[in-house]
This record gives sequence, C-alpha cells and structure tokens, in this order.
Amino acid sequence: MAKPIIPLETRLKAIEPVLGGIQQKQAAERLGAGVSAVHGWVRAYRKGGMAALRPQNGNAAQGNKPADSRRRPSAADDDDAEALASQGRGAGVGERVDAGGGGGP
Repeated sequence: MAKPIIPLETRLKAIEPVLGGIQQKQAAERLGAGVSAVHGWVRAYRKGGMAALRPQNGNAAQGNKPADSRRRPSAADDDDAEALASQGRGAGVGERVDAGGGGGP
C-alpha cells in the first residue's frame, strides 16, 4: 500500500514542538501522527532543512494527464471508430484488431 502524502504544513506542525524541546512521541500524539513519521521528518529537517521536508510525489515524473485520458468511453467514441473503419484506417465497432505477426490466410 502506498504511503499517503502528508502536506508540508502538517510536517511543520509536527517538528516545531520537537525543535522546541518536546519529545517526538508527544508531538506525534498531539498531531495524531505516527512516531516514526515524526522521527523521519525531524531527521530530514536536521539533515536538509525545509527543502527536505517537502513531500515527494512518486508520480511526478508522469506529469499531469489531460482530462480526456481519465474520462470514460462514450457513444461518441463508437462513432469515431466507425468513421475510421469506413475510411479504412481502423477497426469498426465489433471488429477484431490483430496485433500483427502474420500467419493468416
């Protein structure tokens, strides 16, 4: 299961009391976070400052996908497929598309 991305503000609320002298366990309890998470944030801050506290998004390299790639297929998609098939450029609705490789009669 993927770890949730915790906002920078929440991380700051966790480490500020620790930097002020409160134990990490107490800071975690006040915030409702895990002790190991607070420990990691404090360690990251001490090692790399504020830049190290910024959440890292593992999907950032993929970029933002356009809204069209997330929508569900509609009846208009069937019309597009039929138009392509009639032009000889693609498969129509219900037609099989082979991946190639030959071997057919």
